[in-house]
Amino acid sequence: ALDVVVTERPRERVSYLTSRMRPVTGGLEIQFKPSFYSNPSSCTLGFNAYRNGVRGFVTNSHCSPSTFSTDYSESHQATFFSSNLIGTETY
Repeated sequence: ALDVVVTERPRERVSYLTSRMRPVTGGLEIQFKPSFYSNPSSCTLGFNAYRNGVRGFVTNSHCSPSTFSTDYSESHQATFFSSNLIGTETY
């Protein structure tokens, strides 16, 4: 027996870790600038989280210009442009 079921066309999904995706999810590439005059560096977004009721995300310390300290640096996804800002380091 054969049963043919017609369904809607599959949705197109993000195909690259560097693709711009909203809302952001863990595993995507993010960028930050190690210093004001340097080129952006790439890193991997860890996971989304809440802290004291505020939405944010967790990532590695090496994804920040100041390893193991807070410097309020900006993280962008997928490229380092103001329209791609996803967060500022706070903790």
